[in-house]
Amino acid sequence: MARSAPTGTAGSAVSAVRLFGHPLHPMLTAFPVAFWVGASFWDLVGIVATGEHWPRLAAWTLAAGVAMAVPALATGLLDFGRLPRVPRVERLAFLHMMAMVSAWCAESASLLMRRAWLLEATPATSTPISAVVLAATGVALTLWGGWLGGELVFGHAIAVEAGPEKPKEVVPGQEGPSTGTDLLVER
Repeated sequence: MARSAPTGTAGSAVSAVRLFGHPLHPMLTAFPVAFWVGASFWDLVGIVATGEHWPRLAAWTLAAGVAMAVPALATGLLDFGRLPRVPRVERLAFLHMMAMVSAWCAESASLLMRRAWLLEATPATSTPISAVVLAATGVALTLWGGWLGGELVFGHAIAVEAGPEKPKEVVPGQEGPSTGTDLLVER
């Protein structure tokens, strides 16, 4: 079922941290998500396959995700302070924030349980199953939190700036500036 434009939306809140005019928070969130999903993937491979390189790879991938989540969380917190005061939006944003902070805590706890894999001199025998479960829980929380963040953007137009007022049309055969694609022109 197609979704029409959001009704009863809160409107746009300008992101607190921007890079070249673009909100930084959404740019930063892709990294921890990818690393945390990757770490859980390496955990599964390590359960099925043999060799100590899989758990070590999972631990380092997890460490990268935990580190990359810090700037994503920080920019998200700054953006949270700029939200419009609409109860539904505030509730969604609070749930989004709690899901992501909880995911970071679960992933960090999993990383602490794997610290032996990060030290080359310390041989580790295996990854504790509780560390694998915590990482998977962190991924589940991340997916739920990401869905909530998407609901803020797509359902309530948070941090969505109005586009140009005039519609544009594609002129086939004419290349746009430095893109090699069809040119968009105002009607």
